[in-house]
Amino acid sequence: MVKNFKINTLWTIKEKDLLYLIKLRSGGETTAKIIDLLLEQPYNKNQLANILKVDYNTISYHLAIMCKYKMMIEEKVGKQYYYRPSDKLINNIEDYILIKNSMKNKK
Repeated sequence: MVKNFKINTLWTIKEKDLLYLIKLRSGGETTAKIIDLLLEQPYNKNQLANILKVDYNTISYHLAIMCKYKMMIEEKVGKQYYYRPSDKLINNIEDYILIKNSMKNKK
């Protein structure tokens, strides 16, 4: 029997898509920054690019991946498209927080 064995909390994550999007991809930190902003309020791609000071195409890439995995929803308001968290992300917010905390602990 192994004493003082501690299970990595990442093994407890139910939503593996979040683990992939945030922790296992090289662009996960940027994805997490976008998610953090969109948890506060909806934004469009230009707004996100300006706030994060990254290229519009970078934002577009990350949002496309998040929409593909159904973590974000794209909604048209007037002539603009805005993004907001999906129910899938909201329902797995504890997993998201665990993943983000594990990234902080690595630094």
